[in-house]
Amino acid sequence: MSNEIVIIYKEVGKKLELRKIQNELSAFQNLLGGELDYIQYRDITIIVRKDRKNLQPNIYLNTAMLNIQKRNIRGKVIVTCGKNGEFKSLSKEQAIQYQILLNEESFKYERGEQNGRNKPLN
Repeated sequence: MSNEIVIIYKEVGKKLELRKIQNELSAFQNLLGGELDYIQYRDITIIVRKDRKNLQPNIYLNTAMLNIQKRNIRGKVIVTCGKNGEFKSLSKEQAIQYQILLNEESFKYERGEQNGRNKPLN
């Protein structure tokens, strides 16, 4: 039996991807590059790097109802289903719904870099 789950993976300034990854903490940490933080949003969990304040904004979410002050989610993100470390694959409906949402709410950057970072579109 495979321990893989289907997730949405989104890097800053890039198109999102549907991926199958191992449902293990180390797989999430390898993709995001560090210790993890979890944001519950509607029926999904957004997994991000814990230390992300110096990373570029990736997506914007209306999180007022969640009492999260910073609505810009910075750095790479993983979107999955489940909580409290018990994750499972997104359903087909969730994958479609959140691909649309993330595409609409992604920060747009020009190709190329400025001081090692993508340049935001004006």
